[in-house]
Amino acid sequence: MWKIKIPDITDSEKNLSLAFTNSKKNEEPVSSTITTILELYSAYDEVGGIPSETLLGTSLGSTTLDRIHRAYDLVRSTGRLKHLKNRLKLSRSKCPYCGFGEASTLDHYLPRSRYKAHSIYARNLIPCCQTCNRKKDKIAGTDPDTQFVHAYFFPQFKLQFLFATVQIIEKSIVVDFEIKKNIEISDEDFRRAKFQLEQLDLNNRYIPEIITFMLSNKRDIESLGSIGKSVLKDHFIQSHADSCTLFGVNHWRTALWLALAESDDFCGGGFAQILSEMTYRE
Repeated sequence: MWKIKIPDITDSEKNLSLAFTNSKKNEEPVSSTITTILELYSAYDEVGGIPSETLLGTSLGSTTLDRIHRAYDLVRSTGRLKHLKNRLKLSRSKCPYCGFGEASTLDHYLPRSRYKAHSIYARNLIPCCQTCNRKKDKIAGTDPDTQFVHAYFFPQFKLQFLFATVQIIEKSIVVDFEIKKNIEISDEDFRRAKFQLEQLDLNNRYIPEIITFMLSNKRDIESLGSIGKSVLKDHFIQSHADSCTLFGVNHWRTALWLALAESDDFCGGGFAQILSEMTYRE
């Protein structure tokens, strides 16, 4: 969740040539145009894809920008640039925005409708799930409070900023996720992460995932919990450490393991009735 491997861009010039070449007329693209676009790509990388007037590429002119915008159609399954879509989707099985959805679509981090010059730039295309793609839509404001974190350029943090709290209310478990500021994360990235959590409605969308998570661990929780609270807490702490290694310190599973370890009510026996009431959701 949050951070994924940045894609290789050595084929960017080739992709632009394919995008500009008219297969019917066999027209060759103007080299200076491609050079200008590649310079825009470099500018994109320098600022980590943060929205700016510079990245609009207005100097290219509306005709060229519209042509690049339309070129994204070539990324679809039967187009000349389908290899780009296939490569990006194969690089990631789970959505980096939510951490659980299938990465079945590509999101334009900078909206294609406004930042047309980056319509087929690999580092502007984020493999994600359909729900997150739809909820993000055309968001790309100039203020961090209206931006998502960039899955390719977001720093690989060593400290946790995604936390969860566990409460037992009326025989049900209530889990609340939140972003907390730490000394490692900048104020801008903190605000982006917080906005992303809220915009994607992750606290509600995590509910069925949490149910599945709890039921898949039911046997271990009940067995260790029957021995004693401290034994169950130790199991959760070890599971948290394992999750940090497998998924990263800021994955929702990692945050949940820690929250369970910190819940005296849950570890002290509350788990029994909660798990008995849980069923898988279709």
